[in-house]
Amino acid sequence: MEALPPIGGNGCCQGSACKHSVWGPGEREAAGSLLLGLPRPGLFQTRIRSLRNWAAFHSSHHNPEPTMSERTKADSSGRRLTESQGAYSGLQMEKQKKMDETKHVKIQDMDVDKSPISQETEDNANVNELALELAKNVVTTAVKTVEDAENPIKNINWITHGEFTAERGRKQIEEFVLTWEYQDCWVHCTEFIEREDLVHSYHYIYCVHWSNPTANIPIAQVSASAYFTIKITKNKPPDMPIEVSYIFEGLSLVHRPGQTRFREKWLRDTIEAKNILMESIPF
Repeated sequence: MEALPPIGGNGCCQGSACKHSVWGPGEREAAGSLLLGLPRPGLFQTRIRSLRNWAAFHSSHHNPEPTMSERTKADSSGRRLTESQGAYSGLQMEKQKKMDETKHVKIQDMDVDKSPISQETEDNANVNELALELAKNVVTTAVKTVEDAENPIKNINWITHGEFTAERGRKQIEEFVLTWEYQDCWVHCTEFIEREDLVHSYHYIYCVHWSNPTANIPIAQVSASAYFTIKITKNKPPDMPIEVSYIFEGLSLVHRPGQTRFREKWLRDTIEAKNILMESIPF
């Protein structure tokens, strides 16, 4: 057995009596016995090598390397996954491209629709239509003015409230109708229909029947009518003129004497409409 080297506090003095020693009396012998009972370094290395071998075996047993078929399957799965990802990416890119093209076309359409040139063209068209309508109105008014100047609208002197009776009112309507311009083929007659008693006035209703008899049909089957209303106000003085208005059958425009020129076309349209209706009804 090898002799133990002297153990001192710093190894600077021989023996246990060194003033630097950390050993007390009898402690050196006890430490030497303890050191003699420890295993040798070679035994530690053997045990460590065994542990390393066991760890390698355990690792290879629980995590074996993949076989050739497994590696082939893994490579095929990876390629399929890569191809799928590539196809999906291609579809996404194509879809995005189509969306970009659509947006581009829409933007171009908006630019064309809202371009200053198209807006200016539309404004010019609206101005032209308005100018044409104004020109038509001006021409119509001018023609009417010239016609009224050359051939003024005729009227009669209507009787007053104090002079009025139902028969006088009928005769005045006959006199007024004779001032209208129409062909000689037209015949008419005037009749008193009724008197309406309202709160502040009386309304006398008259009807002027118009027809157009011919040699083949001396008695006309249909006629056109014009309805006159003479208004007598209860609280007006007797020397005030009566108020007269009239409308034609099938029309809603209210006329007043001296303000509207008579049109024979109004009677003709009514007669033609009634004839068409009569022909469509079987007897």
